[in-house]
Amino acid sequence: MLFVFTGATAKVSLGAPREERGHRVRDPLVGTWDTGRISFDRIKASLASAGYTDPEIWFFMRDFGLSATSWRFDLTFYRPGGVGSLIRTGWNPETSAMPTDGEHARYRLLPKRRIAITSTDPKFHRWREVYSYRVTGRTVRFRVVGETDPSLTKAQLRLDKRGMYVMAAAPLKKIG
Repeated sequence: MLFVFTGATAKVSLGAPREERGHRVRDPLVGTWDTGRISFDRIKASLASAGYTDPEIWFFMRDFGLSATSWRFDLTFYRPGGVGSLIRTGWNPETSAMPTDGEHARYRLLPKRRIAITSTDPKFHRWREVYSYRVTGRTVRFRVVGETDPSLTKAQLRLDKRGMYVMAAAPLKKIG
């Protein structure tokens, strides 16, 4: 999984999906969405409700340097040339301002208010995160549907999905 919590950049490119080529797509996600500060208690509760054990949560938090009392996520969805593009940024608002850049990925809207996030970078092109989403007014909520990555075992994939549950831990408000 490419989810970046520190603002490091992993740029990728992906052509427009077949159903999006040649015509305008109505995209309710375009814009910038922000969680505001969310507590690590909320993140831990999200992981615990997904079935992760205390040691699995603790190791994940340690491995990603998530030791603050709160975190913040921004998601920016845009469509240069009609291609669904996404920048995901996560950081500790207590110790730093928002990083100038985040993880770059591509996304595709799927039927039944679902979204697939992926990459064509040769190192990561085979993974795909799928979320369902619900937009209500200026708020969007994500729910983890699944992740695929043929380079991972079922056990590794389960642990890798922890980042997805972190992203889906809190609703995001549209700020731009």
